[in-house]
Amino acid sequence: MHTVAFHTHPPVHPGELTVVVGSGASGEAAARLLHALGFRVRVLERTAGNVSDAFRSFAAAAGVEVMCGEHSAAQFAGASLVVTSPGVPVHVLRPFLEQAAALPEHTGAGLGSIPLMGEMELALSCVQEPILAVTGSSGKTTTVSLAAAMLERAGKKVFLGGNIGTPLSSYVLAGGGADVLVLELS
Repeated sequence: MHTVAFHTHPPVHPGELTVVVGSGASGEAAARLLHALGFRVRVLERTAGNVSDAFRSFAAAAGVEVMCGEHSAAQFAGASLVVTSPGVPVHVLRPFLEQAAALPEHTGAGLGSIPLMGEMELALSCVQEPILAVTGSSGKTTTVSLAAAMLERAGKKVFLGGNIGTPLSSYVLAGGGADVLVLELS
């Protein structure tokens, strides 16, 4: 087993509560990474059937809290950081974060809204490899696939992921090892 660590300064410290919104592949990977980094983790998922059995087993064994149903400010209370999965609209969460930050039981640092980042930003803070990232409205999957193939042909060990295939948090948890990361970003 390798050690997982931040390579940039995180906005939170181990032991603090982090909330992951969404339990798809990216949300589950973010929750596993946060747990490996030593944080208390709460996962929020609106639809109970979206939480995989494998993740429920992991969560039960690891002490990761899974809450299903409509979101509320109370679910975010005490959080020092909220991590969203791709596709979770930030504008929907912002009112809950602002309300939670104002609750008496909120112990997170700072005033105002609770800090928010995406799964990709979380994982990027744990990697040091060179990155080729592609974003835009169309052609991302083709572009990253072509770029990865060219780099592999040049003899590089490539991780192709992000919003295509494997979440970056899963790469970090697996110990890394690529020469270059080729990432599709939304």
